[in-house]
This record gives sequence, structure tokens and C-alpha cells, in this order.
Amino acid sequence: TPQADQPLALSASVIEAIKADLVAADKDSNGKIDADELKDLLRKHNSKFTDDEIVELGDLFYASSSAEGVAIEKFIEALEAGF
Repeated sequence: TPQADQPLALSASVIEAIKADLVAADKDSNGKIDADELKDLLRKHNSKFTDDEIVELGDLFYASSSAEGVAIEKFIEALEAGF
């Protein structure tokens, strides 16, 4: 069980599955995930999020990525590094 201060270790197969979902969510095929694409992906995978939470997460994501989205490869690198 990971400690609170330790990064979450994801297996290669989980990272590949996440990458495949990110690529599929990249509707405009620009290699980046923008806030709307993230919202759609969250809705697809987790019905536990309310619409308001999804909008809030998407807005936070959008604001933190300088309104341009985040490159899928950078997102994957962050996952591999344990956030």
C-alpha cells in the first residue's frame, strides 16, 4: 500500500490504456487534451463525478494549461513520474 507521500506506481499496461483513452479523447487530433476533451473523458469513465465537478475539473485543467491544453505525451510523462 503506497504511503501518502509516495507517488502512485502505475503499471505499463495501465499507462498504455490511459494513453489510448487520451488519444481517443483528442477530438481535434492536435496531440493535446483541452478542458472540453478532459470533461468528455471524465464523463465516459466515471459516473461518480457530478456535472458540476466535471465542469470544475475541466476549468481548473484549462486554466492551469494556459488555455492551450496539455500535450498527451507530457500527461503520460507525469503519470509515469508518479504525478
